[in-house]
Amino acid sequence: DYFPDSANYNYPSFFREAMNENKSVHFEEFREDLDKWFSCLVYPSEIGLTIFFKDTTKEKKVQQSLVHSENKLRALLDSSTDSNILISRDYKILCFNKTANEICKKAYGIELLENKSILDYIMAKDQTDFIRDFSKALQGEIVCLEREIKFDNFSYWTEASFFPVFDE
Repeated sequence: DYFPDSANYNYPSFFREAMNENKSVHFEEFREDLDKWFSCLVYPSEIGLTIFFKDTTKEKKVQQSLVHSENKLRALLDSSTDSNILISRDYKILCFNKTANEICKKAYGIELLENKSILDYIMAKDQTDFIRDFSKALQGEIVCLEREIKFDNFSYWTEASFFPVFDE
């Protein structure tokens, strides 16, 4: 009665799966009639099912809000013609925008990858300067420079700025 076998709900199929395969099942389901999300744990036994329901509506709304915020920020960042890369203290790439990735592909023939060291993308002859300027930014200084970077088949004039970010 509470969980009708209908196209609107997957509860019955999960309940059957737990009983037929004699295994515990975890799933999340939205109840449109209640406007609520539930996380369900189903445990089979010889006499039936034990089902634990947890109302996760608040958590889902927070998740959805974060996803929407991230999508908006990503769209804003990717619409910029500036190249932006967020780098951790240990030189790991945390995130980057589309323009930065396109420049990297043109210059090195490879894409930027999160969690990879930014030093893998800096030419050996430029790494000492990069580390010096990066260290200054970590100490709170804004470093701005303009220079030409020469690659095998083209050169690229760049205005680079190192900005400290204090929020971990």
